[in-house]
Amino acid sequence: LWFFMNLRLAFWVAAGLPVAFMGAFWLIDYYGNTMNMITMFACIMAIGILVDDAIVVGENIYSHWRRGKSPIQAAIDGTSEVALPVVAAVATTIAAFIPLFIMEGIMGKFIAVIPVAMVAALLASLIECLIIMPSHLAHSLPLRDDAQATSRGMRAVPQRLRRAIETSVDWTIERFYGPILRWAVTYRLIVAATALAILMLALGVVGGGHINFFLFPKTDAEYVLSRLTLPQGTPSDRTLAISKQIEEAAWQVNRVLAAEEQDPAVKNAMTVVGRHTSRSPEIGSHASEVTIELAPVEQRRVSSTEILAKWRELTGDVPEALALTFGTPEFGPGGAPIEVRLIGEAFDDLRQAADRVKAELNTYPGVFDIEDDFRPGKVEMRLALKPEARVLGLTLADLARQMRQGFFGAEALRVQRGRDDVSVMVRYPESERRALGDVENMRIRTPDGREIPFGEVASVTLQRGYAVIHHDDRERVVAVTADVDTNMANAAKVLADLEAGFLPKLMAGYDGLRFSFEGQQRETQRSINSLFRGFVLAMLLIYGILATIFRSYLQPLIVMSVIPFGLIGALVGHLLMGHALTMMSLFGLVALSGVVVNDSLVLLDFVNRAMRQGLPVEQAIHVGGQARFRAIMLTTITTVAGLLPILLEGSFQAQFLIPMAISISFGLMGATFLVLLLVPALYMLLYDFRQICNWLWNGTWQLPEEREPEKWQVAEALGVAQK
Repeated sequence: LWFFMNLRLAFWVAAGLPVAFMGAFWLIDYYGNTMNMITMFACIMAIGILVDDAIVVGENIYSHWRRGKSPIQAAIDGTSEVALPVVAAVATTIAAFIPLFIMEGIMGKFIAVIPVAMVAALLASLIECLIIMPSHLAHSLPLRDDAQATSRGMRAVPQRLRRAIETSVDWTIERFYGPILRWAVTYRLIVAATALAILMLALGVVGGGHINFFLFPKTDAEYVLSRLTLPQGTPSDRTLAISKQIEEAAWQVNRVLAAEEQDPAVKNAMTVVGRHTSRSPEIGSHASEVTIELAPVEQRRVSSTEILAKWRELTGDVPEALALTFGTPEFGPGGAPIEVRLIGEAFDDLRQAADRVKAELNTYPGVFDIEDDFRPGKVEMRLALKPEARVLGLTLADLARQMRQGFFGAEALRVQRGRDDVSVMVRYPESERRALGDVENMRIRTPDGREIPFGEVASVTLQRGYAVIHHDDRERVVAVTADVDTNMANAAKVLADLEAGFLPKLMAGYDGLRFSFEGQQRETQRSINSLFRGFVLAMLLIYGILATIFRSYLQPLIVMSVIPFGLIGALVGHLLMGHALTMMSLFGLVALSGVVVNDSLVLLDFVNRAMRQGLPVEQAIHVGGQARFRAIMLTTITTVAGLLPILLEGSFQAQFLIPMAISISFGLMGATFLVLLLVPALYMLLYDFRQICNWLWNGTWQLPEEREPEKWQVAEALGVAQK
């Protein structure tokens, strides 16, 4: 700020940040939130956005002061001149965060603190820049511009530096931006057509799938784990032995990566037998989980994805395992990248269909850890009545009850012993209930009191049962899940291919079988739908605010035309930074919509003011563009500088926030050039359109507001672009 403005002015503009943050912290605490990674990201993102309104007000006060006004008069005139546009700019930014307020699903809860912090900080910043900062500037600016004053010794060095930068900025405005602006206004159709062509190209890149989209990015983790599921009833000793083999394979990764890593990549290992915390949690001696702690992300060259691939390769196949998966702890919302839920009544059909879906998924490169949530249970005895039993009056309930009473016991009486009740159970002697063959030796009592040998009235078979049967809306379901290597495959494309061909054919082969997509696909669709509804509401609010400020139905469209062009810069940023589009990227684009309209709003306000003072439209555009060049560039530079720490952060915690910072910073950089060139060209096209309509309606090219300017009005308007 000091490079472009007065040192004292730069200080008071920056001093508004603590005030804004105090307001944000108060509201964050009021809503019961805490200071965490998401909250800190919101504060860092706010640093660049918050100073925008202060820069506009401070730069305008500075401009009035450089024209020779006293500091008090410059503060009054400069603040009152831009107060309404600044309020509108803050209101549009707040409106842009409304979609994040009404976001549905897990992602909506995940980032709910961001709009709370941003809105509170913006409101506090607005009060500070319109009331507190002008008061400070009125009493801190010197009576004359220190750029014209002379100093000696060491004090002259910073003054000369700032004077050189000031001269460079003035030269850029007069010699570089001014001619380009005149060319853009003159050849406005070419400028508009070129911008539209670039926008269509960007949309084509997204629509063509050249940039992958994920709900939640896979980041370089510091912990990886393996989950093992064996058949139910497996002894814990056997489960532990296999888990130790998997753990030993993890330690072998260090020897394999010794040539690439100076320090061991695997630091610690921990094995837990009896449970694992997967998407389908398992509890019992047949389940285990091996967790590996890796070296911090900043201290190793090999990513956690590559380590997992090596670990999986070194472990090899485990024939006894029902499921063996490798992955990272599930810290984010969304579920499995691929989850196909099969719904039906016939369980055998569900199992067969699930096996066919798993076989089909196995044909896609990059799809791994394919499993379903069906788990076979323990071996059980299944009883069936013979036709003779029906004649004797026996039912399956009678058979089951007598079996339970004989082998488990029936309560004969309760004995009071102190404060406790003791149940007395009657059952067969231990010698007659020790073996499975004892079942066939038991006798079944008929309703008339006769005792019939078991083999005469019933048959028994040994089968493995079901550990669990999942239901959804009272219907049986089996879910097939899989993970995806994002470098080789895209989950959305895989699911789209399944939906287009394989799954409809599979459903046709089974009566009453249906499917649905769950996991990340369902969360993505739910989040995008709510985000779209919120975005439409935000655009309506922004349009209403702009229409009120400009008193026009068409000029707000010029300001809002910059919003889709922010996508161009965001896409370029994701390509340059090597990141895929995520849901956080979309959040950044939505938030960007309120930021990019601020610069064009203030620019058009200055053009309208110059035209009201009598300047011709082309000269008014030229004067307004030159007058707002400094403030527009400052707001972009400060916003990008505020987000720079996140863009350069390499820690694990910041990885999922980087796409949102990329969308805002690169989108704003791309939109800045469009504000400086496209908005003036579109304003001129709107003027041409109004002239044509006026000629068709009134028979004259001259619009009603056009008049011959007075000399003092021309001088006042031109004074905006001077100094």
